[in-house]
Amino acid sequence: MPERTTLAPLLARPVRACCAAVLVALCLGAPTGAASAGGSINCQSDLPAYGPLNVTQTMAGGSSGSLTLGGDNNKFIGTCTLSGTIPSGWSVLQLSGAALSATPGSGNAGRFTWNTDDAHFVDSGSFDNSGTFVDVSDGFAQQIEVADFVNTGTVRSSSTGLLIGGTKPLFDNRGVVEVDAKDTFELAGTFILDTGGTMRAAGALDIAGSTFEIHGGSVASGVLTSPYRLGVAPTAVTFAAGLPASSHGTIELQVASTLSGVVPKGWALAASSSIAAERGSGNAGTIEWAPDSGNSTFTDSATFRNSGTFRDLAKGFSQQIQVADFVNTGLVVSHSPGLSLSGAANAFDNRGIVQVDAKGSFAAGGTFVLDRGGIIRTAGSFDVAGSTFEVKGGSVASGALVSPYHLGAGPTAIVFGPHLPASSHGTIKIQVPSKVSGSIPATWKLVVDGGQITH
Repeated sequence: MPERTTLAPLLARPVRACCAAVLVALCLGAPTGAASAGGSINCQSDLPAYGPLNVTQTMAGGSSGSLTLGGDNNKFIGTCTLSGTIPSGWSVLQLSGAALSATPGSGNAGRFTWNTDDAHFVDSGSFDNSGTFVDVSDGFAQQIEVADFVNTGTVRSSSTGLLIGGTKPLFDNRGVVEVDAKDTFELAGTFILDTGGTMRAAGALDIAGSTFEIHGGSVASGVLTSPYRLGVAPTAVTFAAGLPASSHGTIELQVASTLSGVVPKGWALAASSSIAAERGSGNAGTIEWAPDSGNSTFTDSATFRNSGTFRDLAKGFSQQIQVADFVNTGLVVSHSPGLSLSGAANAFDNRGIVQVDAKGSFAAGGTFVLDRGGIIRTAGSFDVAGSTFEVKGGSVASGALVSPYHLGAGPTAIVFGPHLPASSHGTIKIQVPSKVSGSIPATWKLVVDGGQITH
């Protein structure tokens, strides 16, 4: 049984009540094994009634103990500084009134519990957590302001206001981040989900006004949400190349966001606003686009390659794909009455499946290429309007391709390539003046309904 230390020389003085609130439950034990680098916590308070108070507790590597900072009803108002690392055998509890900061290079290998009013945990350098870092201050706004927080242990939010803040903070998760139900974890900076990292989001894990980089790891439950906050630049989501097959999760994007890299198989983006894809981006997983209000755009100034599932779930809005070259070898689905490929210089090359559900539509502006291996399923409206529809192969599995209203962009052009395979077939309904180039194969049918054909 560890010997209990009471710091009697300090507590015998008139500052007894104040100091007792600083160090409430202090238990020290003999070293438990090979000593590792430990740390110390120094607390300072300037209370006019008692005079200056300075308390320093050393936590030697290999030792064990418990330390309570602060107390109820602001019994202690002051600052505490951690230097070094809280050893694995130590438990530190921070209560109201004690503001804790750490010197650069400090860390936690034990258990640190945060249960205060609105407070900041500050470290201008790197803070390494290989133990357990828990916020239980329900209902308050707790801010971790650390230049580089590296987690190989467990960080848990049981608070409605845990925030990783500061100028340009970075949180590198190689361990576990847990968010309890009805609680939050928010980041304004860069969050890296690294190899070996796990995120369990029963509550709201908000990566807002920041960059979320996936280098590995997974979301064990729930979704990662990126909503409303802070008025910073749009959220950026970056997927590193070569992610392991075990890496998986869902990210909910509720603000205009930037996508970098390829969404891998096992990952999903659920977007309710516009997405700007950077050069070289793509999707091998799932992108579900469901804006809750207004019109939205999906943009890429270069080539966007989709080998996964790209699904538009919006209802009643105009969704515009503004991509210089959208190459589809996977599945593109429109449940929306307003999905369109816009821009005269844009191209959509379909080598996979484009599916238009009942009451949905897909309007192609620019150039739409039905390539070899491509399939179009049209339970709804597929409009090749004010554009060029080029057939290099593929087929229309059901319904007809309709070319109505055409947006004032000039007559629709239909181009049939040479040497089409016999399996290539379909029907195009002509409702505007259309110019047809190439030989119309026997397996294709043009139906003139209010328009006219020139050859």
